[in-house]
Amino acid sequence: MSETTGTRKPRRGFLRAVTRRFGTWPLFGVILVWVVLALVVFTILGWLWGEGPLWSGRWMTNWRGAGAGVGPLEVVKVSLTTIGGIGGTGYLVIKYRERASAERAERDAEQEQAEQRLLSAVQQLGSGSPQVRIAGVYSLASVADTYRGEYRQRVVSILCGYLRTQRGEWRIIDSEQDGPEGPGEDRVYVSHDGAVESTVLEVLIRHLRKRREKTKHREAVTQLVEDDQLWCDCTIDLHDAVLTEIANFRGTTFTNRANFRRATFTNRANFSGATFTNRANFSGATFTNRANFSGATFTNRANFRRATFTNRANFSGATFTNRANFWNATFTNRANFSGATFNRYTDFEHAIFTNVANFRGATFSRSARPMGLPPKQVDEDGLPHGARWADADDEGLEAGSPDDAPAEGTGPGSADSAAS
Repeated sequence: MSETTGTRKPRRGFLRAVTRRFGTWPLFGVILVWVVLALVVFTILGWLWGEGPLWSGRWMTNWRGAGAGVGPLEVVKVSLTTIGGIGGTGYLVIKYRERASAERAERDAEQEQAEQRLLSAVQQLGSGSPQVRIAGVYSLASVADTYRGEYRQRVVSILCGYLRTQRGEWRIIDSEQDGPEGPGEDRVYVSHDGAVESTVLEVLIRHLRKRREKTKHREAVTQLVEDDQLWCDCTIDLHDAVLTEIANFRGTTFTNRANFRRATFTNRANFSGATFTNRANFSGATFTNRANFSGATFTNRANFRRATFTNRANFSGATFTNRANFWNATFTNRANFSGATFNRYTDFEHAIFTNVANFRGATFSRSARPMGLPPKQVDEDGLPHGARWADADDEGLEAGSPDDAPAEGTGPGSADSAAS
């Protein structure tokens, strides 16, 4: 067995070498070889079809019968055409394999280069120097912009993961306002990474702004990257993140899930004109500064369960085409839902409004009857003061007019009625 194996290996190596060598020949050389082979084969066949003594008996009779009436020129043509076609096909197959192999090698080299650049950028992001971390953020964005495809989601996940890390510390400071028992205390988050955080947010937001024309109710959005460089279809996962810099997501588009569950915004959060075509999860989120969702569109479920707004919350002109959940949400300052549209079930059960809740001009479809609002804040038809049914113009069932809205500082949304 060993001897047989030993004799076959040189043959295989020889065949591979011949094949590789043959594949590197120029086209003219290959054609010339096949022409010579065709002439040799034809000479042998012509001699066999003649009176040669090589074949005799039944085989010779069959050959002669097959060649009866066929002249030598026709035999030459058929032989050359057949052999040339076979040779040409073989040459094309070899070249195709060479091309495919070269493309695979090129893809492998490109992927290896992308992985090396990605690893280098991640290492930069883990540096102790803020300047190096900022360079790492831009390097990651460059990897996603250059190689695109799956690298977009990988880069987005890395950047979001960075924002979810602990980059500061919570501290207790004296409150500016005194409570019933004396001076109070506030819990604030002190970040040591503001410059890097703002860079990450800037890169994320730049890739989430998709071109949009100006409409009556929404501003135009200028797109800053190519279409296949957008990250709108990537999952944005910022759950439990603490953001101390301005989060200006104005005009952004989220076509995949946007997860801000239990996120904390200690600076202004601006989602005005944003579009959420998949689920938007802000459950348990805390907004200690102004939160602006004016003109935002939620085409899937919008979840603000247990969200806390300690400053102004602006949802004016927002559109909720699916369920809007504000169960147990807390609004300790002004809550503005003026002109908002609610098309599906809306839940305000156990929501707390310690200041003015403005629903002036808001529209509710019949299937979006608001649930859980304080009794003093709704009229006899179950709608907030100033709101109306979507079909009020057709049926004359307008639940309230702007003049019916409670004045600021009064009504169930005020501090006097918060206990109720």
